[in-house]
Amino acid sequence: MRLYLGESVSFALEIKSDLTAQWPQVETAAEAVLPLRRRWSGHVRFERGDMELVNASVSGIPFVAIGFTGPKNLETLERRLSETTETQRPDGALVLESGAYRCFGTGTRATGAAGLFAFCVDAARFATNVLTAHPDFSNYFPPDVPAAAP
Repeated sequence: MRLYLGESVSFALEIKSDLTAQWPQVETAAEAVLPLRRRWSGHVRFERGDMELVNASVSGIPFVAIGFTGPKNLETLERRLSETTETQRPDGALVLESGAYRCFGTGTRATGAAGLFAFCVDAARFATNVLTAHPDFSNYFPPDVPAAAP
């Protein structure tokens, strides 16, 4: 068993051999991950090459489903995502076979080699934002727990 603080998680991936056949498993995993929140006391955000200091904030953990096979084109993948209830819908999905990729959080949509590249760009962006985050550890302990003795 491993414990990861939410603030240290760049994004969560659900890997499936066939996104179409295993979509119910993706929905179950999304339902578990999407309510999780990162509570930052502050961090640096990089957006399109610009650096911005961000005050304390709360954000979700991006969740992306990846399948080796699945919907054959971007329109079918987008339809599957839009038909999934919001509480069970991943933030994005990638089908490696076709390169179809759609991410709602970034607005990215692409196919083929461009889809694979777009996923890599989004993954790098997600990771960069977490590298500079400062977790608010007070969220992990109840207020009545005494501080450790020196």
